Amino acid sequence: MFCSYEGQPLNRHTWGDWIEIYCKKMRTRIRPYDLRHVFALEFLRNGANAFATQRALGHATLEMTRRYVALVNSDLKRSTRRPVRSIG
Repeated sequence: MFCSYEGQPLNRHTWGDWIEIYCKKMRTRIRPYDLRHVFALEFLRNGANAFATQRALGHATLEMTRRYVALVNSDLKRSTRRPVRSIG
């Protein structure tokens, strides 16, 4: 999907190096894992199922993906406990 300056596919080390450079400029810390984690949560929150998420993340089994699904399910439980505000 993305390539290096030399036209080669980016690998995880190149991504990590780039993220580190940009984070230093922004005076923050973001790890490649953080981006992957946010992707998985948003993917699920926007309607993807566990199997699609497993495939997108390249997990061999659903065990790892299950952790993300549990987090999204806890979002749903929290949102259903919130009081409903009336409009108007």
